Amino acid sequence: MLHAFYSQADLDNVPYPSPLTGQGTLSDAGSPICCASMMIENMLDLCFPPEECARFALRVGARNAEGTNLPILCGALAGRFSLGLRTTDDLGEVLAALTEDASRRAILTIQPPPMPSHPGLGGPYQLLLDGLEGDQLRILDPRFRPGRGVGRARHRRVRMQGNYTIATPEIIREFHTAEPYYIFSLN
Repeated sequence: MLHAFYSQADLDNVPYPSPLTGQGTLSDAGSPICCASMMIENMLDLCFPPEECARFALRVGARNAEGTNLPILCGALAGRFSLGLRTTDDLGEVLAALTEDASRRAILTIQPPPMPSHPGLGGPYQLLLDGLEGDQLRILDPRFRPGRGVGRARHRRVRMQGNYTIATPEIIREFHTAEPYYIFSLN
């Protein structure tokens, strides 16, 4: 099975209108939608592209003025696809879950500090923890665009492997927001 990957930069023609302005595309606010699409396609080997996921998010009321309400989106995804869902604030619990069962995935929100000189991953936006590479995390980052350089600051902190960003748990701890981790499992 090939692993699905979607870059939100490629989705500027897919509408994802804000309820506040009626405007917006997945290129503007699509990281949670891309993560959800990649997660469903990679976990279940189903076709669930971002266009379909965006319509689903709008239908279940997950789109809000700031972007996407993750509790609504994640709960609706778990229900639609009969997945287990739990949340945690503890990355150790996420690592244990991914170690225990390789089919599990987790969505998280990152926000690097607002310092122009700080080498970060960018944000706020969502990432998909798609598994482990030894003691490091295999991440699908919807803001990554294949063929585009990752920048020297990022390159020193992470390793690229195809569409995957391989990073230590410490990097995730550094940039993770107060938003919980959403851990999905097969029922």
